[in-house]
Amino acid sequence: MENSIYLHIPFCVRKCDYCDFLSFPGALCSDDIKAAYVDALIREIKLMPKAADRISTVYIGGGTPSLLDPSYMDRIMTTLHEEYDISHDAEISMEVNPGTVDMEKLGILRRLGINRLSMGVQSFDDRELKLLGRIHDSSDAKRCYEDARKAGFTNVNIDLMMHIPGQSTGSLKKTLEVVRQLAPEHLSCYSLIIEEGTPFYDRYSQRPMDEDTEAKMDVLMREELKAMGYGRYEISNWALEGFECRHNLGCWHRDPYRGYGLGAASLYRDMDGKEYRFTGERDLQVYITKMQALNPGDDPDMGEPLTQKDRMEEFMFLGLRCIKGISSREFENVFKKSMEEVYGAVLDRYLAMDLLEKDGDRYFFTSKGLDVSNVILADFLL
Repeated sequence: MENSIYLHIPFCVRKCDYCDFLSFPGALCSDDIKAAYVDALIREIKLMPKAADRISTVYIGGGTPSLLDPSYMDRIMTTLHEEYDISHDAEISMEVNPGTVDMEKLGILRRLGINRLSMGVQSFDDRELKLLGRIHDSSDAKRCYEDARKAGFTNVNIDLMMHIPGQSTGSLKKTLEVVRQLAPEHLSCYSLIIEEGTPFYDRYSQRPMDEDTEAKMDVLMREELKAMGYGRYEISNWALEGFECRHNLGCWHRDPYRGYGLGAASLYRDMDGKEYRFTGERDLQVYITKMQALNPGDDPDMGEPLTQKDRMEEFMFLGLRCIKGISSREFENVFKKSMEEVYGAVLDRYLAMDLLEKDGDRYFFTSKGLDVSNVILADFLL
């Protein structure tokens, strides 16, 4: 079991038109506010109760963490090493926007111990990038990738997005050709989701792409990435062998993690085995004020412990996201009930529809099931 840390950096140059993440652009990320936020984040790391176990992964997300001055990242990383026992081979990931880094900054980040980059590219088509509201173009993304290699990064993820309005199988194929040339170790491939409250929600009142075109893109993505040697290990994630994201795997396997920063989530397991899933303060100024008033040993507001029902649901809908699926033997060991006793009717229904498959004690999605996984996963809520 791995223990992990997540750090949230909520600042952006500007908010992308599809984004509903907890992030702040423009005047809300002035130098003074960023400085106060970093001070608050460091104070939270130092003063909040900590997990005693060794830390195996750290993930720095946002927002746009690469927008911070490297001196801030130096302070944050120094604090982590002072306060936690971080494994010598820990995976330390950081999200990077290609429009916010240069060779010098990437070199500093590598020297600070960050050893995995997650680049928010989304597309190598300039029209699609402009439509999404990204601050970089395709040449910026290629330059960023090349600079990362020169800076010493040997583990790089590229985020890609499908089902963008106006996207075609032809433009997706051109993006994948650039991916083939660059050869990153990892790819996260997401479908565009139009969230309420975003400019895209106002702009696209109806589904912007027909289901047939979406399906053709999904097939193209799968076939091209498989041909390049990537293995699909989770619904949206592909990797060369040995480069699966350890931090995300821990989340899907329900390993404990501690979130620091604005709106950061945590999964905490106490000495009695009780589990708590809780989220931090989401108002930026309130968060900063709370951290300024924090005293050593103050307990986080963890809410009520997860019920067995909560934990069983999470075991199913998080575990089934992984291509290897879930183990009925492990379910019974954890919950002292058979998986079939609790979920037999749902499992049998999707096995009969050839959307789930069983091999030994493991259940997992078929290729057809992966295409409709969101619908199926919702059926595991009790």
